[in-house]
Amino acid sequence: MENNKILSPFTFFENRAAYITHERLGYIRLQVQPGAQNSVDIRHMFEQARQGMHRYGYTKLLIDQRLAVMFSQADQRWFTDELLPQLAADKQVHRVAILQAYDVLARLSLLPLVAGLHNQGNSLRSFEAGAEAEAITWLLERGPAKAQDIRK
Repeated sequence: MENNKILSPFTFFENRAAYITHERLGYIRLQVQPGAQNSVDIRHMFEQARQGMHRYGYTKLLIDQRLAVMFSQADQRWFTDELLPQLAADKQVHRVAILQAYDVLARLSLLPLVAGLHNQGNSLRSFEAGAEAEAITWLLERGPAKAQDIRK
């Protein structure tokens, strides 16, 4: 019982677009909420995930977009023009697992973000919506969970 308490996640951010948890196994989980989202909430969720990775020192991120709907073109441009350069500059994100959206248009709308993360040299893998356990296993199987564990 005590062990379950130690390993249980806690939510450190929530808005209409997502909630984000600190998973004590060594990663940050960004859980996209269902329904149409506005750009302010979408940008805030990604910024909070990035800040959470810094706060907890984690280098691994699980993006669960199974319930996502299509992102707007403006948000897609923001992913490539602003979010990706920020992630490249701070070098915090090293391993990303993405649970694909059920909605095909949502999957397609995230392609710029996925391609950008991959092009930055991050280890990135996309998983079918029903493969959560496989995604988490892959996310945790290699490399340090925390930035301070990376030896140069």
